[in-house]
Amino acid sequence: MAEVGQGLVTPSESTSTYRLAMNAVVGWLKGIGASIVGVVSGALLMYLSPLITSTIKPPEPRANFSAKADGFKITFSNRSTGATAGWWDFGDGSALEPFNPQDESISHLYARPGSYTVKLLLQNLVGEKNERSAPVVVEGNATASLPTIEDFKVIPLTPNNMCPAVFRVVGRVSNAEVTLVKYCDTKPIEICRDVPCTLDRIVTVDAPGTHTFRLVAIRGEKSVERKEDLDVSWPDDNLVLATVKVSHEAAQVTKSTEKRVVLVPWDENVGRAGTCAFVHAVTPERGGILTHAELVPREQTTMVQNEKITVDKNSNQAVLEGELLRPNGLFRGVPPPWQAMVKMDLEWRSPPVRQDLNPVTMPVALKGRTTIPLPKLPNNWTSVGTRRIHMTLTDGKQTVWNQPALPQGTTLKIQNRYVIVTAAAHEDDMVVTVTDPSSVVLPVSRKGK
Repeated sequence: MAEVGQGLVTPSESTSTYRLAMNAVVGWLKGIGASIVGVVSGALLMYLSPLITSTIKPPEPRANFSAKADGFKITFSNRSTGATAGWWDFGDGSALEPFNPQDESISHLYARPGSYTVKLLLQNLVGEKNERSAPVVVEGNATASLPTIEDFKVIPLTPNNMCPAVFRVVGRVSNAEVTLVKYCDTKPIEICRDVPCTLDRIVTVDAPGTHTFRLVAIRGEKSVERKEDLDVSWPDDNLVLATVKVSHEAAQVTKSTEKRVVLVPWDENVGRAGTCAFVHAVTPERGGILTHAELVPREQTTMVQNEKITVDKNSNQAVLEGELLRPNGLFRGVPPPWQAMVKMDLEWRSPPVRQDLNPVTMPVALKGRTTIPLPKLPNNWTSVGTRRIHMTLTDGKQTVWNQPALPQGTTLKIQNRYVIVTAAAHEDDMVVTVTDPSSVVLPVSRKGK
């Protein structure tokens, strides 16, 4: 019979051995599970990291472009990445142009040859910025840089061009730095610096003979010219003439355009849900009178809705309104600001002065209506006060009307007979009506009434 403790396993020893074996198996399984979880989570994190980075943090902007010259016209090809907004500075003092990431290229027309530093400034949704500057050389020897006279007409308004003859001069010039206009040989030269330059003038020629109307468009060392020669006949001393003088209290106007990228931030105090209403005031940086404001169209965005912009004349500000939208998906926290491109038209006005326009003289029919065109202020002037109109009627060498006010049913003796004269001024012309007194029916008075 065997003795206890020599080769036999007691029940307590068997239980302890079993527990040790089970603990080893559990530890081994935990190690395998942790390894599997580590591998899977690492792979998942490696897969999701670019997605999270691109969703939460957009790529940094990189400004890049190339330039191709065609005379004064330079075309810039967009080579940039990661930008959602920005602007071009062409280095010639012109207004900044908005950058649209969807545009493959943008063109700019320079006024004169030379070397310019072009700068492209960019930013992304979270406000990170990048810029690039590069020199551009503009040559002035291409026909594409020539100014263009699109229209030039001299329209006679007086029958038979009899002196004094009235003409309407219309024209339009594009791509010119300076436009010179010579209204016949007896008038001074008018200088127009507007781009484009639009002409609409009433001119009276008070000397008989052949007169040349000339239009010259200049850009750099290049110029183009058009002219018209018109004959004005000798006057008829038996004509009845109306000479109209117009004066304005007017101010000289200088115009400019300002384009700006405006950042509209998300207000957590307002936008706790999916939208954030905003009212954002934009003040012109260069001063001046704000006359018009608009949003520059850009690529479609899901960051804003119901956006609009108006002009508050009392504060001289543009008021930007709308609703910001919270992004969907993995984005959390405060959304990035919305980048709005705002275009504002500005004016600067000189102190008012009296502007006496060139008089207009036309023959008046002794029966019926005569329409006399009224002269207009030059393009860079605007009326800010009262317009004054004075009319003189002459019968040969005799003056029959020269009063501050216009005749209103006034009886005048013209060419040895009495007529009734009425003059009515409108925006662009004045109508003189002459009637025979015998054709006017007077009301019959009744005694006792």
